[in-house]
Amino acid sequence: MQLRLDACGDLIDMADQNPNFPKTIVTGDKTWCLRNDPEGKRHSIEWQGPGSPKSKKVRNEKSCIKTMFMVFFDSEGLVHTEFLPEGTMLNVSMYVEILKSLLHRIKRVRPHYAKQGDWALFHDHTLPFWCRSSLPRGEFCP
Repeated sequence: MQLRLDACGDLIDMADQNPNFPKTIVTGDKTWCLRNDPEGKRHSIEWQGPGSPKSKKVRNEKSCIKTMFMVFFDSEGLVHTEFLPEGTMLNVSMYVEILKSLLHRIKRVRPHYAKQGDWALFHDHTLPFWCRSSLPRGEFCP
């Protein structure tokens, strides 16, 4: 808890020193998307005569096919999106590839973030030990 309070205090100090600091943050998150292709009521309407029996509707069920969706944005809007291929687990090597594509995309769509240190990445739910153990030092980690 104390580490979180200290980090928040540091962020407040940085924002006080540089009013543009919040504009330099690129943030991201991930979520699971279920693949679902329900046939809407309007699409399944059939013409029936006055004495025709009503057609039966099949109940929709949750899809068992999941895809992970990752999104990155800053104060100006959307920066990068990534869909992980079906059945792919998010591990260190996959995360490094996503960060590389994010870095390439940032250089293209946000040229004012061209130099290292011009922006900071905040990606929630990222395992902190990945940075120390596996990610290329200096490229993504301080």
